[in-house]
Amino acid sequence: CGSRAPNFCAEFLCIYQSCVASCELEQLLRRASDVGSRQSTFRNMRAHMVSELVHPREFPSWKRTEAFLSKRSTAFRRLSVPLMTLKRVRELLTKDTRVLIMQHSEDGRTLYLASIPRDGRCTVLKHEWSALDHRQLKGLSGSRMSHFREDLSKTLSRSKEPDTATMETFRDILLRMNTLIDSLVSQATITSSASSSSRSQTNRRTILLCDKTLAALPLEALHALESTACTRDFSTALLYHRQQSTTAASADHQHPISYFADPLNEDPRISRSLRSVRKDSWRGVDGSDRVPSEGEWQQSLAHSDCVLFYGVGRLMSFFGPHLVSSLSLEGRCKTVLIVDRAHNEDSFRNQVTRDSKKTAVRIALEGERETAAILSLAGINTVLLNRWSRTIDANAALLASIVKSLGHGKCAADAVRMASGAKLGSDDDPVVRQSSICGTVVYGVGSASIKA
Repeated sequence: CGSRAPNFCAEFLCIYQSCVASCELEQLLRRASDVGSRQSTFRNMRAHMVSELVHPREFPSWKRTEAFLSKRSTAFRRLSVPLMTLKRVRELLTKDTRVLIMQHSEDGRTLYLASIPRDGRCTVLKHEWSALDHRQLKGLSGSRMSHFREDLSKTLSRSKEPDTATMETFRDILLRMNTLIDSLVSQATITSSASSSSRSQTNRRTILLCDKTLAALPLEALHALESTACTRDFSTALLYHRQQSTTAASADHQHPISYFADPLNEDPRISRSLRSVRKDSWRGVDGSDRVPSEGEWQQSLAHSDCVLFYGVGRLMSFFGPHLVSSLSLEGRCKTVLIVDRAHNEDSFRNQVTRDSKKTAVRIALEGERETAAILSLAGINTVLLNRWSRTIDANAALLASIVKSLGHGKCAADAVRMASGAKLGSDDDPVVRQSSICGTVVYGVGSASIKA
C-alpha cells in the first residue's frame, strides 16, 4: 500500500481520516450541547434536513441554517473538512515536525499508517490484523486500559504510590502495545526520515493523529517515539483550523492567565502549591476562598489568553461540558492547562457520589479525550491535560515544572517533555516513570508559547 504513489495515498488518507474524525466529533458535540441553546437547535435542524431530504441544499431553510451556524458557531466551522492537499498539510508543519496518521478501516481489521514530514517523501503502510491480534488490540484499548485507570485512581486516593499489581497491568499494556504496533510505527517513521532532506531534525516533534481505538493507548511509550516530543490532535482538518486561528487572537485580554484551584476546597495542599508558583499577574478563584461560579468559568475562557484548572477530580465534573460546547472562543482563549485527576480519600468518595447521580453518557463526556475535543471545538488551540490519575504531590511538581518552562519561553509540548524528564515521584521504577511520562499530553498546537 502506497509503495508506488505514497504522497497521493497520504493525501487521500488525510481526507478520509478528517471525515471520520469530523463525524465522531459531531456526535460528541451533540451529546455535550445544551438542548435548549440556539446553536443546538440549528444543528439538530440541519441534521434532520440531511437525513430526511434528498437535496437539502435547494431549500431556503438550509441556507439560513448554514449562514447562522457559519457565523455564530466555532464548532460548526471546525467540523468542516477543507480539501486537505499534501501541500496544505505540510504548510502546517515546521521543519522539525512530522505528522503520523494511524487510522483503522471501518471494520477495524485494517490499519493504515502515514508518516508525513515537512519535506521529502511520505511513507504509507497498510497492515491487516489477524483475528487474534485484532482481539488483543481491542482488549488493550478497551477493558485493559479501563481497569488500569480505575485501579490507579483507587490506589492513589489512599496511597502516595501505585501498588505493584496496578503497575504490572501497565507493564503488560506497554509490552503488548509495543509488540503489536511498534514495528509498524518504526517502519513508517524510519522510512520517512531516511527520505527527508533534514534527517537530523525530522524526529524532533511528532503530531499523532489516531482513531478512537488507538487514542486510548499510551502511544508516546512506543519505542519508535521515545526520542521525539509528541503532541496529539484529532485530524489534519482540525489542525488546519487551529493554525488558521493562531493569528486571530484578540488584543483586549485583561490578563495572560486565569486560574481555578480546587473549586470545592477538598485538599489544602493544592492552594499552597499554587501560591508557590502563581505570578502577580494571574487572576482567578481559589476554592479555599469561595466556590467559583459557572459564569466565572465561562467569562475566564472568553477573556483570557490562558486558563489553568488545578484541582482534584475531573475538570468537566465541576464545570459541565454544556458550559463550553456552545461558546465561540476562537481568537480569544488560546490555551487551557488542566492539572487534575488527583484524589485523596474524601475527594474520591465525593467523586463517586457525584458520578452516581449522572448518566453513563455524561460520565463519558468527562474523559480526557472528550474534554480535549469539546474545548478544541469551542476554539481552544492548545489543551494540556492529564490522561489518568496522579498523586496531588506529583501534580504539584508537574505544575511547578510547566510554569517554570513556560516562564523561560518554552512551548507547551517542550514544557510537558521537560516535566516528564523531571523526578515527579519518589519511585524510580521505570514503569512508574513511564506512566508519568505518558500521563500528561498536549492536544493541538504544541509549538505555541504561553506568557506565564
